Amino acid sequence: MRDRLTGVILCVVLVAAIVSPRAAALGIALIFVGLALAALLFVRAGRLRADASWWHDPALFCLLAFALWGLVSTFWSLSPRDSLLKPAFLALVVFTLPFGAFVWRGLDKKPRQFLGEGAIIAIGLGYAFMAIELFTDQSVTRAVMTMIPALYLGHVEQTSIVGGVTTQMAKHFTVVDGVVTHLEITNINRRAALLVCLMWPGIFLILQETNTIRRLFCALAVGIGLIAILVLSAHQSSQAAIIGSLVVFAVAKWRVRAARFFITGVWIFAVVFVVPVMMLVSKPEIYCSKNLFHSAEHRVVIWGTMARHVLERPVVGVGADATPEATKAYEAKASDTEAVCENGRAGSPFHKYARHAHNVYLQVWFELGLVGVILFLVAGLAVLGRIGRMPLTQQPYALALFSTVTVLMAFSYSLWQMWFLSSMGLGALLLMIAFADTFFDRQDDASG
Repeated sequence: MRDRLTGVILCVVLVAAIVSPRAAALGIALIFVGLALAALLFVRAGRLRADASWWHDPALFCLLAFALWGLVSTFWSLSPRDSLLKPAFLALVVFTLPFGAFVWRGLDKKPRQFLGEGAIIAIGLGYAFMAIELFTDQSVTRAVMTMIPALYLGHVEQTSIVGGVTTQMAKHFTVVDGVVTHLEITNINRRAALLVCLMWPGIFLILQETNTIRRLFCALAVGIGLIAILVLSAHQSSQAAIIGSLVVFAVAKWRVRAARFFITGVWIFAVVFVVPVMMLVSKPEIYCSKNLFHSAEHRVVIWGTMARHVLERPVVGVGADATPEATKAYEAKASDTEAVCENGRAGSPFHKYARHAHNVYLQVWFELGLVGVILFLVAGLAVLGRIGRMPLTQQPYALALFSTVTVLMAFSYSLWQMWFLSSMGLGALLLMIAFADTFFDRQDDASG
C-alpha cells in the first residue's frame, strides 16, 4: 500500500508540474533535495555504495563548474540577488540528478514498479491535458480560474464597468462579470516546453511498459498531444524541438555515431559562433524583409543589439541573470533605441532593447563572458561524451533529449527561468531513472 501511494504521489507531483510549470518549480526543487536525502539514508543503511562512479563523472563536474561560475559572477553582477539564487538552483538540480538513479537502483522491485507506473501515467495525462487545452482554448484552466477567483484577483491590473458589465484585465487574462473569457498563451507555452522535455523519457518508459492498456493509453495521449502542439500551438520553439529531435532520433537509430557527430557540431557552432552570427543577421534587409513573422523580426533586432554589447565585457560578462538590469543601463545611455524600417514594415520601429535575451547561447556570452562560454561548451561536450558511453540502445533517446534542449535554448527567454531549469532537470531525471541499471556503467558496446 505504501509503495502504491508513493507512485500516486509522484504522478500527482508530475501532473501538477505540467499543469503549472512555473508554480511547480519550488516543488521540483524539493524533489531534488528529497532525492539527495534519500540517497544519503540509503548509503548509511548499507543499501547503496557510496563510491558510485558518477562521483568521478566529468559531465557532473563540468555542469557544476558552469553553475559555480554563475555564482561567482555575483561579485560584479548588476543583479547580485538573481546571480546568487538562479545558479544556486541550477547547481542543486545538477548535483542531485544522479541521486535519482542512485536511489532508484536501491529500491526493491515493487516500489520501482509503482513509481514507474506513476511517471508513465503522469506523462500520458499531461499530454492529454495539453491536447484538451489546445483544442478548447484553455477551457479547463479558464473554468478553474472562474470557480476559484483567488487565483486571479491579486493580479488584476485594470477594472472597468460599461453598461453594467464589469471587465477585469491583466497582462495574461480577461475576466467579464466573474467569468474568465480569455487567457494568454504563456502557460500553454511553458507546458509545451516541459512536455517536450519529457517526450523522450516518456517514449522510452512507455515502450518498456508491460501493461497493454496503460501502454496504449499513454502512447495515444502522447501522440495526440504532440500533434496538437505541432498543429495548434503558437510555441514555435517546442515545435522546432519536436521536429529536430525526431530527426536526430531517426538518424541515431540508423547511425548513432553520425548523430553524435552532428549534434556535437551543432553544439559547438551554437555556443562559439552565436555572437558573430547575430551581428551578421541583424540587418534591415533581414528584419524588414517581411519574410519572418513579427516576433522573429523583433528578436533579430534584440539579438544584434545584445551581441554588440557582449564586446563591452567579453571576458566575465555582466553577471548571471543580470540581463534585465544591464539592458536598462545600456538603454539609458543609448542615443538610438529603435530600429526603423524605411519600407513601412508593419510593427516597425522595433525596440532594440529587451529584458530577456531570447537566446541562451547569446545570454551566456552576455552574462558570463568568455569564461562562462568555455565552461558551457565543455559541459555540453562532456554530456555528449557521457551519452557516447551508454549502451547503443539508449543513446538515440539521450541524443534526442539533448537535441530537444539544444533547440529550446536557441529561443528561450532566459536560461535562468526556474520553470525552464526544472523542465530540463525533470527530463534528465526521468531518463536517468529509466536508464538506471546501466547509466553509470561504461559499456563495451557503446562505441557506435
